[in-house]
Amino acid sequence: METENNNPSLLKPNNHWSNRLLQSMNDPNMIWYQNEDICIIKDKYPKSKYHFLVLPRKENISSLKKLTNRHLSLVENMIDDWHFLSSRLFSPFQQNCS
Repeated sequence: METENNNPSLLKPNNHWSNRLLQSMNDPNMIWYQNEDICIIKDKYPKSKYHFLVLPRKENISSLKKLTNRHLSLVENMIDDWHFLSSRLFSPFQQNCS
């Protein structure tokens, strides 16, 4: 199986958008939350008032097509962490709308 590591033709150019995501994951001003498995960053080009990206820290998953059963726990944790954190973020908003 060819990966980016063993085939130079699969390497992404430096200006590829995914490389900028990696830079944002290391920028304290962009990080909203992180733990050893995931990083939640603010989107640099938000399409709404609240626009965050939930990204894996250890896994290099280049697309949804690359997900396998092996990633199930990671995806479940990403969803659980986001639900918990978003409920804290949006709780005051929900109270004001009642």
